[in-house]
Amino acid sequence: MNEKSLSELLKTQKTQSPKLQVVSHVKGQVYDLEVKINQYVEAGQVLVSLGETDPIVFEAYVSKAVSTQLHEGQAVKFPQLNIMGEIAHIHSEVDEITQTIDVHIRVANPDRSIIKGQLNQIQFLNTKPVYQVSASALSQLGTDKIIFVDTDKGIESVLITVQSIVNDELFFTVQIFKLIELRVCL
Repeated sequence: MNEKSLSELLKTQKTQSPKLQVVSHVKGQVYDLEVKINQYVEAGQVLVSLGETDPIVFEAYVSKAVSTQLHEGQAVKFPQLNIMGEIAHIHSEVDEITQTIDVHIRVANPDRSIIKGQLNQIQFLNTKPVYQVSASALSQLGTDKIIFVDTDKGIESVLITVQSIVNDELFFTVQIFKLIELRVCL
């Protein structure tokens, strides 16, 4: 130890504290402690995993057909929580195993009532309504997907865009822009 360091040490009568406080730079939740008390650590080693919780981001996995109808900034409703969110990001790649696309939904969470890993139901709020009927109602005319509906004018074919087919239920949007009341003919 050189004389200057020794002189400063004698003035303060203190040695360097063995404790160093690590301060979080984000407001959020501790998800994982990577080290234990009294464990030696290396420079650059991860000590703790933190995540911001306001806003919190949900991940939804949707079919490719549904993802083509979504856009960033689109409103999303969480009926069970009675809150709204918005689409923050839509991944461009399809998961090879599940054949789904990852959609990130940002939700305000000022009271931190929503926690990491929480499962919720969502509704994407579209400008076009999404209808649901038995998949057996689907017909094809050339390359067009259609269903037949009973209107005031009688039975008419309606050009549709298939959103998805789940458990023999067809989810679709109507491609024509006139407002009609749909009564599906089976």
